[in-house]
Amino acid sequence: MKISKLRLLEFFIVGLLLGILEDLIAILLATDATIDLRVILIAGFVALPFAFISEIIVDQKRFPKIIKRMLKIEEEIVEKVAEEI
Repeated sequence: MKISKLRLLEFFIVGLLLGILEDLIAILLATDATIDLRVILIAGFVALPFAFISEIIVDQKRFPKIIKRMLKIEEEIVEKVAEEI
């Protein structure tokens, strides 16, 4: 496996685990549910698409260009946002 693919997988897994943890904290604070395997699996399924979007799509170097094309935003605005990130 190439280093870039391994790094991408690493960030995806970390993003997924942090998403699950965030969901579990929200469940714990907002409900009276007991945290068991079923709740953890549901939190994992909820966190999965967000981890995919944030780690696989948003972290790509081409992302500002894709957004520019999709939203037809002026190039200066996109570059300014990319610099701030």
